[in-house]
Amino acid sequence: MSQKHLYKYIPFEALSCSELQNERQSAFERGEIWYPKANELNDPFDCSPNFKHFDFSDKGKERLLNSLAEDELNFIGISKEELLSEFKKANISKNKISIGMGILHGIFSFHLSKLGVLSLTEKHLELLMWVHYADNAKGICLEFECNLGDEKIRKVDYVEKRPLINFYDRHNEIENIIYTKSIKWEYEDEWRDVKKEGNKTYPFPGKLRRIFFGPACHLKTMELTKDIFGNEIKYENISLSNNYSLKGDNGLKHSISQTPIVWK
Repeated sequence: MSQKHLYKYIPFEALSCSELQNERQSAFERGEIWYPKANELNDPFDCSPNFKHFDFSDKGKERLLNSLAEDELNFIGISKEELLSEFKKANISKNKISIGMGILHGIFSFHLSKLGVLSLTEKHLELLMWVHYADNAKGICLEFECNLGDEKIRKVDYVEKRPLINFYDRHNEIENIIYTKSIKWEYEDEWRDVKKEGNKTYPFPGKLRRIFFGPACHLKTMELTKDIFGNEIKYENISLSNNYSLKGDNGLKHSISQTPIVWK
């Protein structure tokens, strides 16, 4: 079983009294971390598929209606009778397609909402990621030693076009969508750990080896972090050089000039 060091940026700040900060601290004390739902990731276009040609004729609508399960209909808040009525009122073909595509995406979002996703990365000295995911570099970054024999921890596949899937095979296509993302985010070198239920905490995805403190991390945050994790963990301060490079205690590691700038 191969192992790989993967990193998680966290907006952790001791001076914050927010409920979210308290929840993160409690989770850390238990050796756990938060897995958000797959349909609530930071990129609104993440896990957004493109559907193969769909038949919105009367026969196609009937097949669509018959394929929908009760829990799927409950999620989008409509019954089969109400949906059929909407189709009938949409006399123009374009409107029928619009309604139908909305249903397809709503159903897909329902299945994504069941899963939890932890986003990890191969990089711990990425200035943009410190800014985006660690509260403007005031937070921390955790280093895990992950076992890659677990097929749920996989590298994200960056693609030019949205995945084209068969709606009727949606149960088998979900996980492939989870591990697919726009090539615009390729610089992040993301890996994902997927669980069957989202919006809850799970044990760390691997052995915690080291914690990095961001360039703007407050001393109080450093002290709190060390109080939580103890002396068995290695700690390293990240600082900003005069040419916008990031470096750890062991010297220069990365230059922002090598990174494409992608703002959210």
